[in-house]
Amino acid sequence: MYRDFTPAGFWLCLKESKRQPLMNMKMNFVTESVLVRPLRGINEICSSALFVAVGSTPPHLTLFDGLGLLERFLCSLYVVPCWVAIGASGIKKLLTFSESDHTFSCRCSAMQGGSTGVGYGLKYQARCISDVKADTDHTSFLTGTLSLKEENEVHLIRLSSGGTELICEGLFSHPNEIWDLASCPFDQRIFSTVFSSGESYGAAIWQIPELYGQLNSPQLERIASLDAHSSKIKCVLWWPTGRHDKLVSIDEQNLFLWSIDTSKKTAQVQSQQSAGMLHYLSGGAWDAHDVNAVALTCESSVQLWDLRTMKTTNSIQHAHVRNVDYDTKNKYMLVTAEDESGIHIWDLRKPKFPVSELPGHSHWTWTVKCNPEYEGLILSAGTDSAVNLWLVPPSSDDSALDSLLESPTRRVDPLLHSYTDYEDSVYDLAWSSREPWIFASLSYDGRVVVESIKPHHPKK
Repeated sequence: MYRDFTPAGFWLCLKESKRQPLMNMKMNFVTESVLVRPLRGINEICSSALFVAVGSTPPHLTLFDGLGLLERFLCSLYVVPCWVAIGASGIKKLLTFSESDHTFSCRCSAMQGGSTGVGYGLKYQARCISDVKADTDHTSFLTGTLSLKEENEVHLIRLSSGGTELICEGLFSHPNEIWDLASCPFDQRIFSTVFSSGESYGAAIWQIPELYGQLNSPQLERIASLDAHSSKIKCVLWWPTGRHDKLVSIDEQNLFLWSIDTSKKTAQVQSQQSAGMLHYLSGGAWDAHDVNAVALTCESSVQLWDLRTMKTTNSIQHAHVRNVDYDTKNKYMLVTAEDESGIHIWDLRKPKFPVSELPGHSHWTWTVKCNPEYEGLILSAGTDSAVNLWLVPPSSDDSALDSLLESPTRRVDPLLHSYTDYEDSVYDLAWSSREPWIFASLSYDGRVVVESIKPHHPKK
């Protein structure tokens, strides 16, 4: 077998037969175009479903029902040895084959359909991506894979200086499925993961080796294990604004506050509090304006906690909240994503009713992320295979806000742009702190896409 490193992660089976028909599969079942070998071995190719982008822009799809047709097509297309442009989903990919180790590598260029995204493909499925905020010299992201049977990986990827390519700066083995990943905001080599072995969950803080770029097989160093949990761990939170010696972890029943020392490689529980038997915690966010404030999501509400007393100070009674984020430029603004009811904007001073409602996505809205620099600029992603960019106008004064709160919920649709060049659910997003007009998205098929919002952000 030859490994396909395109985002969909298909396998090519190379066989001795020179002519073997392809299975006739429906187009909506297969999510990616596939690979070719150099012409010397083209007769060996066999795939269960083979699509190639041909013709106009954007390309249309052609299903080749026999290898002979494929071979003739490639003979006319093949100009530069070992390289060919392909793409069934609007991604134009340059693919090269290595004769030495019999593997393919893939580089993605600009996406079709008016998008300017740059892509990067993981080997396995994935759910989480994080901006490396502490890297002030590069626009970098960390992402981890989610494979139950294979050894998982953490990828450190960097956007090239010209913004045209995503470069793998480091590739590290990780022992288990990665369900949550967060980069340390004050040390670019440190990050946390929540992981699962299929039966149990755990969480740990890791350090990337200092000479990772010069090592053949660099190994992550486990700084500390967050092993005080007895319930399923959901996420680990770092305070987003800078250096802090505390860490928050959340499981289904409890909130933990940890005291960490990365130099001594220790993590100790400072305090712990149960959310109550009637509440099932699913995640949370740490307030960038207040080091003592966190918001926790559960099935029927958003709970606002004070870490000094480890008690709730207020709550937003709202069902089916899946994700939450604080606006980093407006200390009173909180954004929630819900399964069926879209996106809501809340004022924390008067949380009884949302001040704005966005339509969200055609299926579940999975995550929301507020821009680190521009107030009211929000990204959302969902299981409808789309990423939406929103702009919520800030209230000019408190009286304007009061008038909104006294009236029924204001329904607005300030959609700036919708990115739809995905073929699977988009589970995570990450704004770049270094270049706040850039964001990365991650779909379940292991595709990372980095986009610039400059063409869609209104000029000030």
